[in-house]
Formats: sequence, C-alpha cells, structure tokens
Amino acid sequence: MKQKTHQAMFKRVRFTANGLVIHKPAAVSHLRVNKSPRRTAMVAVLSTEKKHLAKMLPYQM
Repeated sequence: MKQKTHQAMFKRVRFTANGLVIHKPAAVSHLRVNKSPRRTAMVAVLSTEKKHLAKMLPYQM
C-alpha cells in the first residue's frame, strides 16, 4: 500500500533545488511592525526535524 503525503505539512514547507527544506516560522503573518526582517525570513529546517519530515513527506524528500 502506498504511503500518503501529509498535505498540511506539504503546504507549510518548500524544497530548494539542492534538496534543502525551508519553512516559514510561526507568528509572522501579523504584528510585523515589531519584528525584524531577519526574524520574519524563511528558515531552514533543522537536521533533527528532517527524519520526522521524511515520514510525513515520503515522496518529496
């Protein structure tokens, strides 16, 4: 039986050409006046989270 892709996670992450996984941090869509551009930028996923992502996104990683 085929594994299913976790659609909620698929919508929250982006994959670069080099295979890096990028996601948007929480609390970015509102009250942005108080936050620096560096804080609201896209961030790379930690290597510890990649194992968890591989289970949720079996065909993307």
